[in-house]
Amino acid sequence: LAQVSLFFPQALWMATYTMLNTPGAVAAAPVSNGKRVYIGNLSYRTSWMTLKDFFRAECGPVRRCDVAVDETKLMPGGRPCSKGWGVIEFENPVDAAKALQ
Repeated sequence: LAQVSLFFPQALWMATYTMLNTPGAVAAAPVSNGKRVYIGNLSYRTSWMTLKDFFRAECGPVRRCDVAVDETKLMPGGRPCSKGWGVIEFENPVDAAKALQ
């Protein structure tokens, strides 16, 4: 696992789904040719837009970005709180590998 701690309040822990697809490991989504990256330990204030913009600027084009939210807990302004994890799908595996460094 790689650690990135740039402007997010907490460190980000990441693992590609291909790395998670080993015997005994549980992946939350199917393997996507090494293009998907799981992001954990996010701040509860992190939105999918912030996460996508950050990784697009640091690593390259992002196809899709999802942050899991808890609809029962709302931030000021009415936006749901993040559950602290998300998934990013990059345009190509090279950019996903950059995210892990």
